[in-house]
Amino acid sequence: MLTADNTKDLPESRKAGGEQMDNADQRYTRGDFDPERVSVDACHLNDEKGDRLEGCLDGRDPEDWRSCIQESWGVIPHGKLADCPENILVLVDGRAALTPQARATHLHSLLDSAREHLKLCPSTKRILFYVVPPESDVPLFLTNWRLNWIDFRSQLEKLLPAQTKDSAPVLRVCVRGCPELCYFLENGRPAGCKALFDWWRNASPIERGWLRESVRLIRGVNVERNQSCAFIGDYTGQPPGLNGINLLTFGEYKAGAVTIQNWRMRVYLTLNQSIMPIGISGLVRHPNTTAMQFGTASNPDLRAWVANNLINFHRNPFQYMHHPVP
Repeated sequence: MLTADNTKDLPESRKAGGEQMDNADQRYTRGDFDPERVSVDACHLNDEKGDRLEGCLDGRDPEDWRSCIQESWGVIPHGKLADCPENILVLVDGRAALTPQARATHLHSLLDSAREHLKLCPSTKRILFYVVPPESDVPLFLTNWRLNWIDFRSQLEKLLPAQTKDSAPVLRVCVRGCPELCYFLENGRPAGCKALFDWWRNASPIERGWLRESVRLIRGVNVERNQSCAFIGDYTGQPPGLNGINLLTFGEYKAGAVTIQNWRMRVYLTLNQSIMPIGISGLVRHPNTTAMQFGTASNPDLRAWVANNLINFHRNPFQYMHHPVP
């Protein structure tokens, strides 16, 4: 079994909502991470309306999408939304015959249009981005989308209502044909991947808080920006005690690949002695690090490693990893 030295049960009296996680990114470069500061998160992110629209768009051909969109949804980029609907669908359609540079510009303009709409329509409650990759250059397109998303998300969040315990996601991303790809808000909550939303809704408040903290660590070591993220279930060959656990894996998305390739980091969506384990691959593990347990993958670069002392890993990830992460 994995162990975490000097751990104890986390108090239940923490402030709900996870707002104590401000400046978490910097904690991973200062080395002063404190597991006692991981807040519970009571926000359920239940979203029947968003689930229904995403499922309808996924299940129909583009020429039939209009039948999925109810009157409560406005659509970008199809005209100005003078009536300021509460819900906005942004169709990020990459199928047009554009150069890669023109596609990147188009992605930026769609996000910018969403931001400008929110400035004019403060009554807007949420935005769903439905992303349709092109037939070619899919990895490049999705990389451009991810980078634009990361650059814009905090600006969009600030213009939307604050989430409460019972609120739906204020920002949501779905990539057609790639349902496993995951996206996150600035605060570490999920913003994309139906399976991750389902996990979140069934998770305990402290599990949600640890997911947010884990995402902030991965962001703090610059892996979230440089790598795609996918939700994976029932993996084998993992370190002891972690087989069959749902996980998030960060690595390279390649056209035609079944899942992420050349992964760098993983978040195991479970608690071990009150801490959520993070795995690193042989590609990023520092060769002098020994205080880790490892999986059974035959390729040493793709073998999963998890620190014996999980608190120390959260406090000092670069004791275990190359800096910068390759």
